[in-house]
Amino acid sequence: MRLDGAGAGAKAVRTGGRGRGARLERAALAVILVAAALPALAEPGNGIRFGGAEGRLHPYLELQAGYDSNVFIRAAGADPVGDAVLHVRPGFKLEIPSPRLAADLDAALDWAQYLGLSDSGSKKLSRLYADAKLGLKLNPRGTLGLQLDDTYRLSNRPQSLTAPGNVVSSYNALELRAPWRPGGGALSVTASGSWALEAYQTLLRGSCASDNTALCDVSRYGYNHLGAGLALAWHFLPRTSLVAEGSWFHRVPDNNTLAVDASGWRAQGGVTGLVTSHFAATVKGGWGSTLSVTPGSGMATWLAAVEGEWLPSETTSLKVGWAHDFSVDPGVPVYETHRALLNGRMLLGGRLSLGLRASGDLLLYSGGGTTVLLQGGPVVGLELTRWLRTELSAGYINRDSSSEIEPVVVSYDKVEGWLKVTATY
Repeated sequence: MRLDGAGAGAKAVRTGGRGRGARLERAALAVILVAAALPALAEPGNGIRFGGAEGRLHPYLELQAGYDSNVFIRAAGADPVGDAVLHVRPGFKLEIPSPRLAADLDAALDWAQYLGLSDSGSKKLSRLYADAKLGLKLNPRGTLGLQLDDTYRLSNRPQSLTAPGNVVSSYNALELRAPWRPGGGALSVTASGSWALEAYQTLLRGSCASDNTALCDVSRYGYNHLGAGLALAWHFLPRTSLVAEGSWFHRVPDNNTLAVDASGWRAQGGVTGLVTSHFAATVKGGWGSTLSVTPGSGMATWLAAVEGEWLPSETTSLKVGWAHDFSVDPGVPVYETHRALLNGRMLLGGRLSLGLRASGDLLLYSGGGTTVLLQGGPVVGLELTRWLRTELSAGYINRDSSSEIEPVVVSYDKVEGWLKVTATY
């Protein structure tokens, strides 16, 4: 009996051991299958499948370190304070292509940490920024479509050219477009409406670039901008179009003691497209005018835009352009703008990219005075792997104003250099 019992017990032990072993084998097989399936679902650089086989979600992390020679945006003549700055930007990109409803979303937070190397007070500039872009296209290939674009940016680079330099800008622009493409798309008619707003706060109280206390109250210069437009394009060649555009705008300042509501219109037309297989050009001209603005400071002027792009290969381009326009900002008279730009890019070996960005803006105020804004610099990028990219860039900004009008009296310059590493899943 004892031997039988011992045998039965041993058998039970062996049976239990085989059961546990089988379960472990099944668990190990499940882990192997899941591990094998994960690369198909998501791998670095390929993203996570989202909303069907074509949709992809790409989480990413950007780490950026650099130097800013004038962190407080101190006016010309004052001793600038330079500092090292670290940026940490977690974010994600969502891409859902679809013939019915396509969606693109890119959103990121940005923590900027100032190290206070030259002045410990610059550490107080450390703060959280953010930016996001959303694009929705309904029936993008159909006869009648609908497109919504929204851009939000919280940064220390204001959208308005006349805004003071040492501000934090909260900018949001919403645009709705309805393209109509009858007859196969040779002719397209697009109606649009837009709403943008920008609000300001001081970058750091006590760091104003002017001795004028009123100028340092930057919250006064916020505004809302409403717009509507109609654009026609006739594609008389496969990649060349005749265009005609008309638009209306209404800019409403947050503080009516600085400026009254201002509105105006623009109308222009021209041609855009490929001149040869390696050269593209855009030439447009027209007229624009204010409808209602501060008495005695209205403007009617000509409009022009000339742009040429040389495309020696699919991975190389050089673009130059110039444009003449006018604008209305709270706190300043109507002003003309002349803008020149230069953009170049080159991809070598499929991984090394070289770029150059430069622009110059000349602002001519109807009340007298000018502002010249120059900025630009080179960019070198290297794709180490499909999911890891590094970028080295330098930049220069110079603002020179001969006007005594608030807030454009500020003149300053700065030099920046940055090293950025981006990891994308």
